[in-house]
Amino acid sequence: MPTVKLVDLGSARGWWYVVLGALCLVVGIAVLDSRLLRPEYDLELVAPNEVAPGHPIPARTFLFRDPHRGVPELQPHSARLELLDLTGKRLAHAHLSPSSCADAEGLLWIGSKQPLGMLRLKATATAKDGTALYVSRALRVTSHPRGLKSEPRFAHPTQHRELGPVEVLAKEGKSSRFEVTVEQGSCLPERDCRLLVHTSLRPGVEVALDHLTGATAVTEGAVLVEGGYAALNLRVHGPVAHASIVATRGRTHLVRRALQLPVGLGLPYLFSESRAVPAAKEQLRLSVSLANCLILDAFEIAGGATYWRRSLAQSLPSIAKDADTASWAPNWPPLAPGRYRLQARTSPFNTGNSRSLIIFVVNKLLQSHDNFGAAPASSDLGLRFRAASQESAHILLPEASRSLPRERSRARARQRYLRGVVASMTVLAGVSLLLFFLVSGVRAQKKADQLGRARSGKIGSAPKNYRRWLKVLALAVLASALGTATFLLLWIYAR
Repeated sequence: MPTVKLVDLGSARGWWYVVLGALCLVVGIAVLDSRLLRPEYDLELVAPNEVAPGHPIPARTFLFRDPHRGVPELQPHSARLELLDLTGKRLAHAHLSPSSCADAEGLLWIGSKQPLGMLRLKATATAKDGTALYVSRALRVTSHPRGLKSEPRFAHPTQHRELGPVEVLAKEGKSSRFEVTVEQGSCLPERDCRLLVHTSLRPGVEVALDHLTGATAVTEGAVLVEGGYAALNLRVHGPVAHASIVATRGRTHLVRRALQLPVGLGLPYLFSESRAVPAAKEQLRLSVSLANCLILDAFEIAGGATYWRRSLAQSLPSIAKDADTASWAPNWPPLAPGRYRLQARTSPFNTGNSRSLIIFVVNKLLQSHDNFGAAPASSDLGLRFRAASQESAHILLPEASRSLPRERSRARARQRYLRGVVASMTVLAGVSLLLFFLVSGVRAQKKADQLGRARSGKIGSAPKNYRRWLKVLALAVLASALGTATFLLLWIYAR
């Protein structure tokens, strides 16, 4: 008697639903376990924390793509800077334009009648793919804002300024002051470096360079000390250099002092012939070193504190291709009369490689004063000598405010939503599979009963429709689970 092989086509097709549901679950878990939910961008804002009414707020923003990498990508962008009160009302705004350093820069002015109190700075930008970002920070308007801090130049001990003891060579040199410092705080390799000498020796004394190591003299012979000050020029040729300065009267050596020259490596070249700069429409002209990106910051020195007033980036290689220096007139609003510290740097993020220069913005009628806080004459070596101690350090900019913490918080919220979605989807899919196996078991049992009755000669009863409805219900629950999960995922990512 031939055998008949029975195949349950409904059950065979049902296994495809099982595989499809399991595949959806695996994909959902893989998405949750991946790094797709991490923030892709970080917007940073660097601006003062405190400001007085009537003063400007310089600001720079940086837009990073993939901030989780070791070296994130810095994207050029433009931004909008807004000044808001605590209720969100806009009081002022400014446009931050793309700079030569792949960031954005601009200036926002505080009105002179702005009431004192707490406000908020908000910067908004858009990434290349259309992602909108914003970052905000608190701003205190006060009549006495806190100044910025300075930090000594970081260098190897062999590149610090080390002044040896005064060596008295003649009776006239006893108990005499003989100080030596370096203009702008350090010498740059293969650049002219100016040593400033201050002495209390009687008039008619000359100073000269002696016993140079790692450097050569630019100033030939001796220089007469006038008003207790003199300047000597030399050029260093490496990371370590030493020199001795000797004071003489005629052919008699009076005193000698050894100096380990401070050498600044990797610093931009910043130089101005005159320390007195006319105010109003005449702009400052500087000679700076060429670099792919150079940022010049201006800090006002008032009342013993330092305040950030201007910031401008420039790319200079196109100005002078055959020279290593070029003249630059910063295109920023004129500075008000006063004492300023110019700080040039080649890194948008670090001021440790900065070089400083103290200048005096003056009215045309005021060209010279005895007070260090007023306008000096361009040839006043005494003021340059006293400024050198400040120029050896660099000013630290305010800490940047970042949008990344807020984006991470939003990502964690999306992660919680997605975990709920996957949990719901898993429960619904589990219920659907349970119903499917229940229906399959009932059908298998029914077929077994029919085969048993057929062998015993009994006529089987007609199958009931409840099994078909159970299967339809199982598929409906599975489809609802997948549809609901898809809808929730799209809704979360579209927020």
